[in-house]
Amino acid sequence: MPTAQKVRSTANLFWSLTIDLLIALVGVWIVAGVKAGVGELDERCAHGIVGPGGRHEVERTAYPPNVTCVYPSGETISSAGVLVFVWWTCVVLVVVCALTAFALEFVGLSRRGFDSRFPALAVVFPSLLANLYVLVLLATVVPTLVNPTRCGLGTRSSGDEANLRYEPFPQQVTCDYGHGFPMALVPQWVAALEWALLLATAISLAGVLAQRRARVSARGPGM
Repeated sequence: MPTAQKVRSTANLFWSLTIDLLIALVGVWIVAGVKAGVGELDERCAHGIVGPGGRHEVERTAYPPNVTCVYPSGETISSAGVLVFVWWTCVVLVVVCALTAFALEFVGLSRRGFDSRFPALAVVFPSLLANLYVLVLLATVVPTLVNPTRCGLGTRSSGDEANLRYEPFPQQVTCDYGHGFPMALVPQWVAALEWALLLATAISLAGVLAQRRARVSARGPGM
C-alpha cells in the first residue's frame, strides 16, 4: 500500500502537469486567435487566393479560435490547422490530470499523516470563480450603466440607449439597441471556465467534508 508521502508526491506531480497543460492550452488559444484574426482566411478564400475558389461557406469556432472555409467538394481550409488537434489533446490531458490529482487527494485521506490540499483548493477555486464574475460585470454591465448608449467595455456609443439582458450562470450579457441583432458581450470560453471552476469547487468542498469525516473516524468513538 502506498505511503502518505508517496501519494502526496504523485498528486503533486499531476497538479504540476495540470498547471503546465493549462499554460500550454492558453498559449495555443492565443496563437490560434492571432492566426484567425491576422490571417483573414475568409477574405483570402473569397478572392480565390487559397483553396479551389468558387462557392464556399465560412465556419467560425471559439475552441480554439478558428476560421474554416468549406467547399462543396468537401475540401476544407483551416486557419488553425494542426492547432485544433493540439488544443483538444491538451483539453483531454488537463481533464485527465486534474481528475487524477483530485482522486489521489481522496486516496490520501485514508493515509495517516497525509497533507491534504482540499482546504486550500476549497478557497482557491471559489475565489477564482468570484473574481471571474466580478470581471465580467465590470467589463459588461458597469460600463453600460455609466453610459447607457454603449454596450460594455470597448464599444463605442451608438446614440441609442442600450438594453441589457443578464443571465447569471453561466454568465452572459446580451445587449440590444432596439434595432438589428442583439450582441452577446461574454465570450463562449467564459461559460466553459465558469462550469469548470464550479465543478472544481464542488469536488474540493466534498474533499473537505471527507477529510473531516476521516479525522473523526481516526479519533475513534470515545474521543
